[in-house]
Amino acid sequence: MDTAEEIQIGSSLFSLVINPPHPVDPVRDRAIAAAASVDDLAAAVSNPASDPRDLVVEIGDLKARLTDARLAKLIAQKQQKLTDLETRFRQSRAECSSLEQALAAETKQRITAEEQLTALSAKMMVHDEVVLRVQKALEAANEARASQSRKINHDWQLYKKNLRVFADRLERFHRYLTGRRQSVENLDQKAKRKFLKDELKKVILVNKYLRKFVDDRDLDPDALLLFAEGGALGELDIGLLGLDEEAVELVQDAIKDLNPSLSAKDQAIELARQVHRFRSVDLSDDDQISISSESSSGDEDERFGMELQSVLAKKTRSSRSHKRSRDDKSDPRSNGKHKKARSS
Repeated sequence: MDTAEEIQIGSSLFSLVINPPHPVDPVRDRAIAAAASVDDLAAAVSNPASDPRDLVVEIGDLKARLTDARLAKLIAQKQQKLTDLETRFRQSRAECSSLEQALAAETKQRITAEEQLTALSAKMMVHDEVVLRVQKALEAANEARASQSRKINHDWQLYKKNLRVFADRLERFHRYLTGRRQSVENLDQKAKRKFLKDELKKVILVNKYLRKFVDDRDLDPDALLLFAEGGALGELDIGLLGLDEEAVELVQDAIKDLNPSLSAKDQAIELARQVHRFRSVDLSDDDQISISSESSSGDEDERFGMELQSVLAKKTRSSRSHKRSRDDKSDPRSNGKHKKARSS
């Protein structure tokens, strides 16, 4: 209880002592109200109050009134605080609304920026793909150029080492033109190069089929050696088959007609024999092909067999000499014997 409340309670008690309130008598009041005549009313008024004054009750009433006043003041304060809180809540809601609008604007800008970034990323991916394709094309071009350079260098070294091979190519090309009733002197260099290029394409295609035949089979070293001697896989494989139009078809048919029951070595030998037959006849004459293949097949097989035996004999002699020289180098006694023989 503060000082103001104590002063108010003291003044209230002092006023009660100076001017006490009149007690309320319900019985007397009812008698006055129920009086039907003047005599009854006078009797009721002259009747004094039956209840004496009770200060304890009055003090209790004053305390109750004071408590009610405090509660009313507290309620008023709470209502004021509630009003302030409601005001602050409205302000906060307004601020939140403005913040939500700002956040929505920022979100929209972020989405726009992300879409732009996605579009730029897609463009960069397309650009990277284009760059990758260009790089692959450049690498392929570089590889092709390097391969062509190696091939040109190989052919140049080949022709430089053996000019007879180059002369043989020209002679075959002239025979090819003469066999088709075309004058070599009347053709310019461009036409000659074109004819030679077309025929070399066919020869390279034939060699491609022959190489595929070798790659598809697990051949031993002897079979590979025989096939290299009898086929078109040697050092001078560019022109072994000549410049005949039927060479490609003949080699394809020969590979298809091989007996599948034969071993890989026997198939290689048989295909090498066929290639030797194609090289030994003029492919432009069908009759000559059939006659040659029927009449001289035995001689051709015999000649080819002799060639293969000579190749194997050379290989055997070279391997024996190599082994003997290696054994001599590894044996110190043999070195001493050779030295004594040379000294004697």
